[in-house]
Amino acid sequence: MLKACQNDDQLAIVLSHEIAHVLLYHVDAKLSYSSLVSILLLTPLAMIWALMPNDGFAIVANWFLDKCSSIIMELPFSREMEKEADEIGMLMAAKSCYDTREGPVFWGRMALREKVLDRNIQKEPLFSTHPTNESRQAHMDYLLEETMRVRLSCNCPSLVKEDPMLRFRRLENKIKL
Repeated sequence: MLKACQNDDQLAIVLSHEIAHVLLYHVDAKLSYSSLVSILLLTPLAMIWALMPNDGFAIVANWFLDKCSSIIMELPFSREMEKEADEIGMLMAAKSCYDTREGPVFWGRMALREKVLDRNIQKEPLFSTHPTNESRQAHMDYLLEETMRVRLSCNCPSLVKEDPMLRFRRLENKIKL
């Protein structure tokens, strides 16, 4: 991921995202949530093992229940934590006077790279621990107005260079040709 960063602003956004995970105690939250899910599944699992006619059925039912709980409860929780870390990371980068306009550009490039390199691979967002690159790009784009206000309130230097999104759009158009 770090090698994909084109400049210090993108690197700052990626690192701020990772720091946000630590500041928000996401590892602790994930462990607590997993424990809660395990406790909630204890009764259904006990019933499965007690009521199934043989161990083979019980093992399959146990596996199925585990996969369902992962898809319904754990993966959405993980994606929500990623979204939260993106938000806090963008705000931290803005307060540190980095150009947060590079956030959507970074994720746009990641999405473009994925499309070009993995053309035949359909990734189902439902089964992922992270939001799609496209949704991260859109979310960071949505956060830009707020992060620009934060930058301004921190007396950061003006952003005089060209909007990085224009550079990205040119790249995107070149690849589509």
